[in-house]
Amino acid sequence: MVVPAHVRSFWQEFLASLSVPEDAKSRYYDVCRVGWTAEDAEEGARLILRGEKTATSSLLSKYEATGVPPPEVGALSIVENGRGEPVGIIETTWVGVMPFKAVDVAFAQAYGGCDGTVDG
Repeated sequence: MVVPAHVRSFWQEFLASLSVPEDAKSRYYDVCRVGWTAEDAEEGARLILRGEKTATSSLLSKYEATGVPPPEVGALSIVENGRGEPVGIIETTWVGVMPFKAVDVAFAQAYGGCDGTVDG
């Protein structure tokens, strides 16, 4: 995949900090941001950087409809804040496909946001 121009220098700095940059280059997946609004993305980036948001989800049908493969374990993604600025690099450590009703409390809490509870 191609690293978009607006995050290229951030990615290059990250690669320069590694002892084996070629490994990271081969694992690049995409640029991501949390939520639909700038405020969501700002909050999501903050939670990710603080280690409070360690999980996310997507609809399998989205990948099937677009032909874009889902991330694999080891994939690296660049996280953007609400202003579209790169603020971090995250690594995919687990990928699973499950029905919504199978999502457990641990995953919901790792998903982060709100007040940290899973109450409706």
